[in-house]
Amino acid sequence: MTMPISENPAALAPHKILTRRQQLALVAIGHYRHIRKAGAAWEVGPHRFSQALVDALVRRHLAREASRSLSLTLAGQLAEKRLKDHRP
Repeated sequence: MTMPISENPAALAPHKILTRRQQLALVAIGHYRHIRKAGAAWEVGPHRFSQALVDALVRRHLAREASRSLSLTLAGQLAEKRLKDHRP
């Protein structure tokens, strides 16, 4: 079931809701094209993220997991933009 973006706190204030590691994963998924499943973890560019971390992003409706790849949802794209704009 989908959640409206206007009611998703992780999309509206990701710097307050997400952990630093989740923020890094979200920005990396949006930035890198090389994304693949590597055993129990995901390789996103030069980064490795656990399945639990990716599951947390999926539960918050920020990412979508395909059979062998990850992509950002519309809410995830909004959160990524807010994270990039918030950085000094």
